[in-house]
Amino acid sequence: MQEKLKINNFSSEMQDVAAALLLGVGGKYLDLGAASAQGNNNTYLLQKRLNWDGMCVDLRREESGFLGVKGKTYEERGSILHTLDCTTSNFLDALKENSMPKIIDYVSLDVDAASIPSLLNLIKEGGYIFKFLTYEHDFHYSRNHELCSKNISHGELNEAGVYENQSNNSWPHSFSKDSIDSRKFRAKDFLQKKGYFLLFENVSFELGGVLHPMEDWWINPQYFPEFVIKLQSNGLHFADCIKKLASIISILHNRETQSLIKESCFSQVNINKK
Repeated sequence: MQEKLKINNFSSEMQDVAAALLLGVGGKYLDLGAASAQGNNNTYLLQKRLNWDGMCVDLRREESGFLGVKGKTYEERGSILHTLDCTTSNFLDALKENSMPKIIDYVSLDVDAASIPSLLNLIKEGGYIFKFLTYEHDFHYSRNHELCSKNISHGELNEAGVYENQSNNSWPHSFSKDSIDSRKFRAKDFLQKKGYFLLFENVSFELGGVLHPMEDWWINPQYFPEFVIKLQSNGLHFADCIKKLASIISILHNRETQSLIKESCFSQVNINKK
């Protein structure tokens, strides 16, 4: 029986560990909607422990106070937060100026309502290719909207993970159901037509005993062997996605890389133990 994983991560849903397991050490990242320098950041672990480098981008400045709430500053991290709108030509210019390669190992995309135009700008206009993408679509908001439409009370999240508010019958989030659905399915259609493979669809977090779909995790099948593609799943908790990826570490990476990943991401555990 496989031992329980003890994960060291800085991201909110272990996206950093997923990138490490899939791509190893010394990669290039592009973190869009990076937010704070360390806490809930998808690339801090990769940079500080696994010799990755790249660019962190956010519309908000670190001095605004919001981004500095959790974790260290970008100066302490040893990098720069680029204040850019990912939907613009200025963003593409900045990628060139910072020598971002056309083939990027890992792209983290978490820019809410700007998700579709940012994705199109990066891939269609910029001509960039990724090996691994974590794409936040927040589809759980659409699910709750559907529950609300069936006269289930909503507002604040209750223990069952449903929005609950007896005095207010309005949709409680600024994202409309149509915008959430579009963010999810337009991206899926676009990326599939570009030849990308949806490895883990509707990666979820748990709240009140209910799984809430939040992200899609995509790979470029040109850069991965067939046994990675066979891991394809839908609706898993993010920790279960990590367990699937951890199960193939011994055939995906050499011993030195395996050792570095285990040392950086896992605490006192043999992830291959049967």
